[in-house]
Order: sequence, then structure tokens, then C-alpha cells
Amino acid sequence: MINHEKNENLQITLKKQDVLKLKQIQADLINRFSIDFTKSQVIAYLIKSYGQTETQTEKPQQTNKNKYVNLIAILKDTLNMSYTELAQYLKVSKNSLNKWAHGIQNPTGENEQILLKALKDNKII
Repeated sequence: MINHEKNENLQITLKKQDVLKLKQIQADLINRFSIDFTKSQVIAYLIKSYGQTETQTEKPQQTNKNKYVNLIAILKDTLNMSYTELAQYLKVSKNSLNKWAHGIQNPTGENEQILLKALKDNKII
């Protein structure tokens, strides 16, 4: 269900040193989340994270409670959906999705499996 009209393809050329930095960030994300990230997903993660560090003096270490925050944001952007539409797509309540997306709580049981399947189906993990 990707809306290709809202997505844009981007081709970039990076300096070798920037490619090495991107690979290091990719490795850090893989270690942090224990899942594979493509370079495109790393760039999407960096774009989503940009600006968040400006408003926070010290970013807290990733905790178990917010391990899905960035993945949900990437899924939402990949599918070009609002949170309401994403909740409907996943067949979960908007309230639950909101809690997961803001790191208040993690999905558990069947809801976690539904989210993981959607992330895998859309090649995010």
C-alpha cells in the first residue's frame, strides 16, 4: 500500500569519508536494534532524528520502552500514512499506536507480531 505519488526517489553521491560514517551509523543501529537497516533506512532515520537533538541537551540512551519509536516513524513515512491510517492498516487502536510511537510502551504479544510483520513486509527490518 505504498503511495508512490507522495514518495520521491533520491540519488546522492557521497564522499568516501561520508560513506564510512554512514556505514558506522548503520552498524550502530544494527547493534542497537538487533535488526538490519539498509543505507536508505539509515538516511531516513537520520532525517527523522535531525532537529530532535537540537531541542534536547542530552539524548537519553535507547531504552526498551522506545525501541519501536523510529521503526514506526519509518513505517509511517514509507507508507505515507497518518497515525490514524497506520493504526487502521495494522488493525490496532490509535491509542496503542500512539503509545508505541512515543515510547510510552511497547507492543506485546499479538500486537508486537502484527507490527513486526508490517515492518518486514515493507522491508524496514
